[in-house]
Amino acid sequence: MSKTYPTKESYESALRTVKEYEERQSNLKRLANDLSFHLQKFDNFKFKVNKKEGKVLFTGVLKNGEIKIGESVCSSGDKFLDVVGKLISIKKSIGISVDDVVEHVESRGFVLFHSSINVTPSRTITSAW
Repeated sequence: MSKTYPTKESYESALRTVKEYEERQSNLKRLANDLSFHLQKFDNFKFKVNKKEGKVLFTGVLKNGEIKIGESVCSSGDKFLDVVGKLISIKKSIGISVDDVVEHVESRGFVLFHSSINVTPSRTITSAW
């Protein structure tokens, strides 16, 4: 039985694919580190992740007692990534640009719904939206 060898073009294509994969993994690791950095600003937080609908709802209490709420919603046709959705929702909640995160969304991007409220600890929230 004869052995089939790859062509130079297929070999170079495979190298490009490996390079793109490694860059993607490096970017996702950087996003995870960024998420961890921003979470340190909070005393308490919670994520509600709905992978089926591509939504992440973030609620958190800053160290000064402020309550922050942020949401990210994946556009139809986009691949949902947990770390991207979480990072977008937390950055939106504290009013930080998400442009550096959106560029890592596979496909068309996120539709961002910004929901952020400031509440002093003595107030009661009856409805966030």
